[in-house]
Amino acid sequence: MHWSRVIGFTAAALISLLIISWHLATGQPPTGARPPIPKPPWVDANPEVPSPLPAGGTPKASEVDAIGRPAQSSAEQNLERQAQNLARQYARANDPADREKLRAVLGDVLQKLFDAQQKRRKDEVDRVEEHVKQLRDLIRKRDEAKTDIVRRRVDQLLLDADGLGWGHPDPQPLVPVTPAERRAVPQ
Repeated sequence: MHWSRVIGFTAAALISLLIISWHLATGQPPTGARPPIPKPPWVDANPEVPSPLPAGGTPKASEVDAIGRPAQSSAEQNLERQAQNLARQYARANDPADREKLRAVLGDVLQKLFDAQQKRRKDEVDRVEEHVKQLRDLIRKRDEAKTDIVRRRVDQLLLDADGLGWGHPDPQPLVPVTPAERRAVPQ
């Protein structure tokens, strides 16, 4: 009985591996397979890298790459393809004159690609600088309104504690905070 299960599981695993390897070799997804759902740009983002998100909201999926940076434009992608094709043509060319012409054209294409990438990077910096400006303005406004903000929060918490607030009917909705404090509060 035990060996029949092992053989059954082994056969199922081998069949699955064969199906997967066939799909990988042919480049076709398994029948009925769904396309992968792209991750939002903020998932798995490095907190030390400034967010490329525009200050006004979340960018479209086509506007960012897999790690949240602004994606290449279609013009950049076309230039990159041209550069790759020219490099392949250069590798196949035997005539030195043809190679020299291809080298010159490749240089021109790469100049255009470089300029497009620099423009994209400058635009990203502008978006980040605008976001920082908005955050600085918010910090300044909150500093100016600190007394009112704290007073309103005190009033809100005390009204909730007295059962007169908008929040939870429990007189201690936010207290205690830690498990140790929870154990210390008499029930």
